[in-house]
Amino acid sequence: MIYQTQLEAKIYEIVEKPLEALGYEVVRIKLSHTGGGKTLQFMIERSDKANLKLEDCETASRHISVILDVENPIDAEYNLEMSSAGLNRPLTREKDLVENIGNVVKIVTKIPLNGQKRFAGRILNFEDGMVTLALSDSNAGNKPSEIRFDNIFEAYLDYFASNTKNGDNGL
Repeated sequence: MIYQTQLEAKIYEIVEKPLEALGYEVVRIKLSHTGGGKTLQFMIERSDKANLKLEDCETASRHISVILDVENPIDAEYNLEMSSAGLNRPLTREKDLVENIGNVVKIVTKIPLNGQKRFAGRILNFEDGMVTLALSDSNAGNKPSEIRFDNIFEAYLDYFASNTKNGDNGL
């Protein structure tokens, strides 16, 4: 799972199994700080891959609230938000990359590769912790590039580019 903070990783460990027991998978956890305080955002999906409904978000939110109240991993007040991952979903798990082979993604790396940190391209393969992309023209003329999973800071599905039918492969 891709985390941006250790606290997000800790929260994931606390809620992962209880949510799985309810039939949900955590796609992303993000704790943000705004002028109005802290917001803890969960993106979830149903384990059976059916469409996530409002009732699913309500159920997951109620359970997560109780668990977080007991475990108390956040030392301040926060707002809890629950949502689906949406069309341009974040890809935070190795299985997300495998399930999206053939689709167009945008990736930001932690450490630059050949002087750049932002990549866009179609996933060709994911094997042994390495994603292989056919990069778009703006990223070296469709040459394949390999990025280690542990070097990914953020990865998102580019739904609209993946579903382009105009013959340019969405890149």
